[in-house]
Amino acid sequence: MGEDDSERLAELLRELQKCKQGGSGTLPMDFRVKLRAMARKHLPHNSALRIGLDSEDLAHDGIAQLIDNVDRFRGKTLPEFFAFVKSVVGQQAARQARWQTVRHAELRSHDDAADYAAEDRTPSVSVADRENLQQLMTLVEALEESYREPMLMQLRGKSNEEIAEALGIRVDLVRKRLSRALHTLRGQFGQ
Repeated sequence: MGEDDSERLAELLRELQKCKQGGSGTLPMDFRVKLRAMARKHLPHNSALRIGLDSEDLAHDGIAQLIDNVDRFRGKTLPEFFAFVKSVVGQQAARQARWQTVRHAELRSHDDAADYAAEDRTPSVSVADRENLQQLMTLVEALEESYREPMLMQLRGKSNEEIAEALGIRVDLVRKRLSRALHTLRGQFGQ
């Protein structure tokens, strides 16, 4: 492995560690492009996974998983690192496939999901719900504007089509922004 490859690997690992520690690590553009290409290979145009997921979402989820699991990388070379990245993206694709085939079908089979959510409300549950809602709204307000606006509109009960029309963007872009906003919120909620 050349010195450039060693430096490149060290830089990638350093930036991923910064991200993991909550810092503002920045992944180089060429790395993100390579990750997107890996994600596209896991989601060919005829893949059933494309129904609820696109390669951008898979790449974004892959980066999140890579950040969470960077400490597990034991290799020493750039090719070993990219094999590790490919494995992480593959695991994300497999996780999504399992969710779509098992959980999604299970949820669709229930006539009324609200029946399962109904429970007796206690004062402590109500207080916890209000605290969670307050934390959620604080996190939503901190999102980048391109993610915050669609999320606020969705929380107000607007459909993806209504959000797209109001913002003057395509519906698929609304879905992507909402997906990324939710991913960001999931990572921050409860911290």
